[in-house]
Amino acid sequence: MIFLLCILFDAMKKQLSAKQFAIKEKALRNYKIILIQDSTTIALPMWLNKYFPGSIFHGHSYSQLKIQVIYDLQNNQFVHFEVTSNRQNDQSKAKDILQLAGNKDIVIRDMGYFASECFKLMNEKKISFISRLKYGTHVFDLGTGKHIDLFKYLKKNKFIDKWVLMGAQYKAPVRIVGITLSSERAAMRRRIEKKHADSRANHSKQFYQRLGYDIYVTSQDLQNIAVPDIVRLYSMRWRIENIFRSWKSHFQLQEMIPQNRSLTRERALAMVYMMLIFVVLFQAKIYHMVLLYMNKFKRSQISLIKLSKFIADNIWQILFQQWKYLMPQIAYFSQYDKRSDRLTFMQKHSLS
Repeated sequence: MIFLLCILFDAMKKQLSAKQFAIKEKALRNYKIILIQDSTTIALPMWLNKYFPGSIFHGHSYSQLKIQVIYDLQNNQFVHFEVTSNRQNDQSKAKDILQLAGNKDIVIRDMGYFASECFKLMNEKKISFISRLKYGTHVFDLGTGKHIDLFKYLKKNKFIDKWVLMGAQYKAPVRIVGITLSSERAAMRRRIEKKHADSRANHSKQFYQRLGYDIYVTSQDLQNIAVPDIVRLYSMRWRIENIFRSWKSHFQLQEMIPQNRSLTRERALAMVYMMLIFVVLFQAKIYHMVLLYMNKFKRSQISLIKLSKFIADNIWQILFQQWKYLMPQIAYFSQYDKRSDRLTFMQKHSLS
């Protein structure tokens, strides 16, 4: 296992030698690194639950593990992997970012990692951040210290953009930005929440009303990041979701562990680490080679999902055919579909 971990770390270092393609967002010109922290759950054969306990559903204990990832979006590279039990929640890993981020870096992550103490520590280290505000978090007026009822405030004003103290215990100074969503989008969000809500959840009427607003917290003043930029930059987080999708849908990360009851915990972990090594090498080498090719010949922009599918479907061809003959084929089948109704990730953020 130590051997595979060493190979994984070495593969991650090799990403640094690949030519990078920076995001050209105007709002990010002052930041060196954009770090996205997220996790994905991998389903395992049920009999492995004694090693990797997962969720319990209808009396059955499932087996799952979680892969914690920190991804540098500015340089298109992974900077951290950790395999944990699925029962170890994301919030417990919130402080991991403090070991990797520093001054002039920005962290974007979802509410799973929301912890007022961590925001306070990031402020102290001058690490910038953007996050959605977790429902039920207390906020207080920066001047008077009085509690602010955000729901009432937004119902009255439809908008908020002010500095507050966040968290009853840690009182982290943050800028809070809230906007009212369209009725269509709010209704869609409520439908999704009701469909996927845990059967044990007993959400209040106010919780569902609160879904009619987008509320963000950041460490940056208005002169550094305007409200539309906060919304757009937070949407960058979906890049890691697309990466996870390519792992599961095309690299078949969930199907790689056989239903063999003689499989040990160590062998199951070894298979996961071997797949992560492949994923990192794919990101560091193949993905960047195709990006270079696209740039050189001014071709259409590349879809990570389509590229992953092509690699998975043609792995033997990839391994044994010369790249100069293979590259035009890869480029052709990995292009985004031509669409007029929405921009691609790369068009939206000028990733070239």
